[in-house]
Amino acid sequence: MIRLSVEADKNGLIALWQEAFGDCKEAIDMFLDSRYIPENTVVAEDNGKIVSMLFLLEGKLKINESNFSSYYLYAAATAKSHRGRGFMPELLSFSQNTALSRGVDFICLKPADKSLYNYYSRFGYKSVFAFKRIKFNVLKVEFDHTDSSDIIDWSYVRNNSITQSNAFIWDNSAIDFAVRQHLYYNGNILKNCNGYCLYYFENNVCNIKEFCFTDKLLPCVASQISAESSVADFIIDLPVDFRVNINGDIIQNGMALAVTESAKSVFNDVKNAYLNLTLD
Repeated sequence: MIRLSVEADKNGLIALWQEAFGDCKEAIDMFLDSRYIPENTVVAEDNGKIVSMLFLLEGKLKINESNFSSYYLYAAATAKSHRGRGFMPELLSFSQNTALSRGVDFICLKPADKSLYNYYSRFGYKSVFAFKRIKFNVLKVEFDHTDSSDIIDWSYVRNNSITQSNAFIWDNSAIDFAVRQHLYYNGNILKNCNGYCLYYFENNVCNIKEFCFTDKLLPCVASQISAESSVADFIIDLPVDFRVNINGDIIQNGMALAVTESAKSVFNDVKNAYLNLTLD
């Protein structure tokens, strides 16, 4: 049976999550306590057991300066014993019908690996999200050092000036949870009155997964992190139209399904939209 979740499903969701993703109960509880809304969670039940699930997290898709109501489809999983029996297609169809009945314009998602792009395309999802990945050594690169008098308030940064015209917009509670999750997994944060960024170190490289400062502050932020950590090599994922004089690779980063007629009318305008803080 495919249905919306209820509070009594929590233990079943935790068990399925642990089997599918291997996370510890503490991490799962952190998500459920902060982001779980039963009526936005779709489950398949078989003989009283939760055997498949997905979560619909609320957000907006900004297209050409207009905001469209959206869900971000997260943590889709099916128990090993029930895979190949058509549960996930039923959950995806149920989710689409639920969104349509509620007037939600889009469902967005980030496939866990490249092979799943073809899978989701079978259900009408289209690849519309991308980011620009740049790599540099802070001791060697030459940045454009221009006037930074137009610095903006950090609370305004993420969902306005840093994100391009096409972008998935999270609310403050979603951003707060993403930051807490990042720190839980030993990530780092640099923040001040001008903005913030989330980063972690791997193989003596600083990976910045969320950069929410103006483009003019990139040299300063990288230099500060380098000075504090003695790491000089950086990898940063940025909106495609982020202004920086370093060549980068454009990387596919997610898909969307237009649900309502108004969404379908603008779907062709969505290209290289920015999607980040996806809890992966």
